[in-house]
Amino acid sequence: PQGALSQSPGNPQFGHEHDIKEALRGAGLTEMYTYSFVSRQDISRAGLDPDRDALALANPLTSEMTHMRPWLGISILKAVADNQKSRDELNLFELSSEYHPRTGELPDERQKLIVTYGGREGREGAHFYSVKGVAEHLASMLALPSFSYEKVVATAGAPWVKHYHP
Repeated sequence: PQGALSQSPGNPQFGHEHDIKEALRGAGLTEMYTYSFVSRQDISRAGLDPDRDALALANPLTSEMTHMRPWLGISILKAVADNQKSRDELNLFELSSEYHPRTGELPDERQKLIVTYGGREGREGAHFYSVKGVAEHLASMLALPSFSYEKVVATAGAPWVKHYHP
């Protein structure tokens, strides 16, 4: 048989995902691919309650993979901790899913992006301004209608904030 194949319209989310990843790689960031499973201890260290904020697996693969990841920060902070001694610079990103519990239903799966610049800074605050520049570029590229910055303060619910600046 002969004939033209029809083109599927495709999912617009995947087009944005590709564009975002290309822009971030072009900005010198390295893409991470991590497991969607984390440990109870990792969730607690991030200031979250494993019983309230995360979904426990019925049959975990290992003791380090007992819950669905409720926040991408858990994975990126582990990657930084595991690699900071062997690398002078860690400029990483991950575009992946977070999983949030819903009573009596499947988890709420949310696609999120996390970016970190780590390592030695040439001048104080350089990492902050690098992340800010990447965020502004993505907002422009995606034609976001509004975009703003907000200072995050370390609290009991977000103890990880104290490791970041400014």
